[in-house]
Amino acid sequence: MEGRYINIIIPGRTEYLTLCEVEVDGTLSGKSCPILLVCSGLNEHIMETNVARLGQVSQSSKYGNAKPENAIDGNRASNFNQGSCACTNNNLNPWWRLDLLKTYKINTVTITNRQDCCPERINGAEIRIGNSLNDNGNANPRCAVISSIAPGASQTFACNGMEGRYINIIIPGRTEYLTLCEVEVDETNVARLGQVSQSSTYGNAKPENAIDGNRASNYNQGSCACTNNNLNPWWRLDLLKTYKINTVTITNRQDCCPERINGAEIRIGNSLNDNGNANPRCAVISSIAAGASQTFACNGMEGRYINIIIPGRTEYLTLCEVEVDGTLSGKSCPILLVCSGLNEHIMGFGVLLITLMLIFATFQRLMSLHKHRYSWENRIPDTL
Repeated sequence: MEGRYINIIIPGRTEYLTLCEVEVDGTLSGKSCPILLVCSGLNEHIMETNVARLGQVSQSSKYGNAKPENAIDGNRASNFNQGSCACTNNNLNPWWRLDLLKTYKINTVTITNRQDCCPERINGAEIRIGNSLNDNGNANPRCAVISSIAPGASQTFACNGMEGRYINIIIPGRTEYLTLCEVEVDETNVARLGQVSQSSTYGNAKPENAIDGNRASNYNQGSCACTNNNLNPWWRLDLLKTYKINTVTITNRQDCCPERINGAEIRIGNSLNDNGNANPRCAVISSIAAGASQTFACNGMEGRYINIIIPGRTEYLTLCEVEVDGTLSGKSCPILLVCSGLNEHIMGFGVLLITLMLIFATFQRLMSLHKHRYSWENRIPDTL
């Protein structure tokens, strides 16, 4: 449920209302607002977990200016005249499709319905996820059927890690307008937001292969990362920010040598000492069956770097996929919301803070230049 105010009331009778503590677990609703971090004088955009905005969209037809891109513009405005909703013509089996360009594991899909008219039009729509474009993607496996969404409301549907490049929303079996005021897609695998490296590369088995979203485990399929036969071979994922890591899932090679992974360690932390291999240990991999994917619990360990290393022996390190479930740690940076059209205190404070930092940096620079100029003009001449 979304809201600024939380009330607790005893209705309909005269009573004392006693509350010894009220605790609220929640997250900021403002998904339509970019989030800025103010860290050591740097403003950084948080990587969105809403991967819908990374994709390309299309739909069966277009009503007026209600183009398919409107549904991934980051704006939940649900009045049609605000120009932020996608809408088809009144067609049989109308559909809207999101192409994520890569295969993702989809955690949830959130849909915002039109507020000012006709909310019942969405009733019976289906969410389908997969890698096929048969029937324009509408034949892919089904995540959910939308029984109804209240006018202007946003409703989240759990897809529980269904894999696919294409996400379709279709109203099957009837002639209808399909109106979507926002579609948000959450993926929990933060590994794909990062950058990777490894101690060496065997042939074309580059480190990026391990985060391509593909669990194909036959080496010749070209989706596995692999080092040379080195002492202490390692692979490293840089998440670019500090995350709380819940789990790490590793897919082992199927067609050969599954025992090579035995004894590998998963290490998580913020240090690059020894290429990140000295960070705290999450788990030791005793073994993973050929072609299998095994999940290791890291219980909220915090770190920017996730390393997988085989310590103490000369070996090939082969990883056919590495998936990381985690959330931004975000302890070190105040958050600034920048919401167009909203005049919020937090925005004002953030802008003031950034302005003061820029003024201070400029002042330091001017003082440095002045000092340099003064020392130059008052230097002792080499000759009289």
